[in-house]
Amino acid sequence: MWQMFIDWGGSLNPPPPPDVPYVYVKGKRKFHLCDICGLFVNCLRRHYDNHSEEPAYSCPHCPVKMKQKSNISQHILQVHLRKPNKTCKICDKSFIHHKTYRYHMLTHEGEGKTFECPDCEKTFPNAIYLRDHVNRLHNAAKAAKKPQEPGEKVQRKRNRSQMQSAKIIVRQTP
Repeated sequence: MWQMFIDWGGSLNPPPPPDVPYVYVKGKRKFHLCDICGLFVNCLRRHYDNHSEEPAYSCPHCPVKMKQKSNISQHILQVHLRKPNKTCKICDKSFIHHKTYRYHMLTHEGEGKTFECPDCEKTFPNAIYLRDHVNRLHNAAKAAKKPQEPGEKVQRKRNRSQMQSAKIIVRQTP
């Protein structure tokens, strides 16, 4: 009964779709499907380097090894040559890392405004600095006040140079 609807020439699989020629459009790149991970990528040959076991490129200045040549080039520029790759258009300050640049740009976002801490009334030039202050000082203090289990106290140990907090659990003996 099904044979009247489906005629695949005796095969259980449907025929492959017809080949559609690729039409080049100026300004648009053709993406290729990686048969290993299923991503669409611009350069399949360069993408296959990501799937290799061993990194193919090594830094001549340090023991860092990476799978892509462009990553090593960027590493040398940022880490060893310390070449700025971003410059603030407002104040002409240069930045080596793009994250530092993005964080700096937040200072220009709320210029003229001040943001006040609700706990200690300290003021900050932007909301991000206020958020960092609250997370660093007040959230750590609130967490230190709450014991995790009965009979446990949580104390905070501060490292001023790195501004990181580490939990130390002290057990009380009965």
